Amino acid sequence: MKKISLIIAVLFSFLAFSQKGKNEYQIDVKLKNSTDSACYMAYYFGKKKYIKDTAQVIKNNHFVFKGNKKLPGGIYIIYFSDKTNFEIIVKEQFFTIELDKAKLMEGISFK
Repeated sequence: MKKISLIIAVLFSFLAFSQKGKNEYQIDVKLKNSTDSACYMAYYFGKKKYIKDTAQVIKNNHFVFKGNKKLPGGIYIIYFSDKTNFEIIVKEQFFTIELDKAKLMEGISFK
């Protein structure tokens, strides 16, 4: 009986670890030419905008939005303290955005 309980416990722990990442999101923003210490992710609801997440600079102008629940698909706004912003469409839950704040839409890349 102890062996069966041990096997069941091990199987449940494997299942729990295999689910990690399926209900999470992580969006990395790598921003050149910035002095910002934080950036924000917002979404639209009707005509209003609401903040969904805040990311503090990690190092070298690298910000990470991370959550333990999947983001609903849709249009999100990434904006900075000087009101510079751009919109993204979110479907995938893990990706990286690289851009230059001096030339916001030139050379933007998604990985």
